[in-house]
Amino acid sequence: MKGTALRASARRLRRLDLEGSRRATAYVANSQAVRERIKRFYGRDSEVIHPPVDVLGFEPGARKDPRRFLWVHRLVRYKRPDLVVEAFRDTPTA
Repeated sequence: MKGTALRASARRLRRLDLEGSRRATAYVANSQAVRERIKRFYGRDSEVIHPPVDVLGFEPGARKDPRRFLWVHRLVRYKRPDLVVEAFRDTPTA
């Protein structure tokens, strides 16, 4: 019974969300992946505007510590965490 109520609510919420999406005059995405989700769920195109990043703080030629690597993002399949893990599998540890 609980599952049936949840499914019914989810259908109604999806319908309301889709109806609301039609009132927007434009959509903006912060990545190609988000742009594709907007297209898939709402059938609308969107402009990708990447978040601002202060690139002056980066020094491409600076020495890097080969023992350190920072990987930050949501753990979701489309970001391919399996490839990151595989790329660093044989990295020596300190």
